[in-house]
Amino acid sequence: MNNFKSYFVMTYMMMAGGILVIALCQIVFRGLSLTWLGTLFAVVPFLGFFVWTRYVKYTPRSSPHLPILTIITLAGLCLALYGYLQGEVIRDSGFGLAEEFRD
Repeated sequence: MNNFKSYFVMTYMMMAGGILVIALCQIVFRGLSLTWLGTLFAVVPFLGFFVWTRYVKYTPRSSPHLPILTIITLAGLCLALYGYLQGEVIRDSGFGLAEEFRD
């Protein structure tokens, strides 16, 4: 089970890092939108926590629930969904690639 956890954490961190880059690029190059801002809020807390506990202040154990990080992440999810449901146009392909790459 411990091996599975290590693979999950590393896979999640790589995916979250990719989503972070895509969201930042969308905000910088296309302007601020609730959907991408919510995406940032959903991804940044756990990435920051991981970096902090792994590289800044090594902590082998943490709280099992991490309530503040979970609340920020859920708020980001709600913000992204609200922006999407308000009809914000997300001008990109399904994976966040710029429309210049479309045929």
